[in-house]
Amino acid sequence: MDKIDRAILNRLQYGFPLTIRPFSTIAGSLGLTSDEVLERIAELKRSDIVRQISAIFDSSKIGYQSVLVAFKVPLQKLEAVAQELNANPGVSHNYVRTNDFNLWFTLTIPKTADLKKEAA
Repeated sequence: MDKIDRAILNRLQYGFPLTIRPFSTIAGSLGLTSDEVLERIAELKRSDIVRQISAIFDSSKIGYQSVLVAFKVPLQKLEAVAQELNANPGVSHNYVRTNDFNLWFTLTIPKTADLKKEAA
């Protein structure tokens, strides 16, 4: 990863432009073409440096509650449990950790829902 990749990552993380063509805006600020920016992002995704590009909202400000949850899952069942979690619309992502509690995920649900019940 070079300084241009780092500059792109900083724009993705901290200054993503809210424009019709955000990647063109990023490209223009870095003296690149939008194709160059998109190819670099694709390479960062292939290298598992970028997982996804999506909006993240402050859930509490829009009527939701959120919690980080950790499960103990037998290694042979990790993939199946992760897929099951991904089917829940309140789970934005999950990831494996090297720990007794080895599968972690974020659960976001309406404030009126029972958080303990939903997380169980």
